[in-house]
Amino acid sequence: MILMACWVVSCRSVPSPNAEPPHQILKVLPHWLDQQGRHTLSPSLFERDAYQQHLSLHRDEVSTMRFDVNWRLATRDLTGCTFHLEARVGRDDAIETIEHEVPLQLPSLRRQGWTGIQIPEGSWDPESNLMAWRVTLRQESTILATRTSFLW
Repeated sequence: MILMACWVVSCRSVPSPNAEPPHQILKVLPHWLDQQGRHTLSPSLFERDAYQQHLSLHRDEVSTMRFDVNWRLATRDLTGCTFHLEARVGRDDAIETIEHEVPLQLPSLRRQGWTGIQIPEGSWDPESNLMAWRVTLRQESTILATRTSFLW
């Protein structure tokens, strides 16, 4: 009888502390965009990094920023979900927080994908530096997933 009770207790379904959360924001890549809306000149990752370095040094060629968000969902039946971006930008002692929201658009038959969150042109000074950012996946007022930069 005692063995049976121990077996029943040990077979209970207890979530592992290392279990993956149901919805995840896996990666966020901030990119400078030039006047033509490009973040790179060719598909090469080396070229992308070199062009991003070039744009960071030549801010007169920058029009805005885009945050590419890699996400994974537990289910596809999510409705009314949005990505909410908060970016802290500024120079010296003048720091402002820019907020922008875009709807989650699910590709067919997939639970993982990329979404680009582009800051509207003219809503911030391209000469400003990006200090920190936070991206959250929300369903109405409920936060489903979040990813922040190191300095957030």
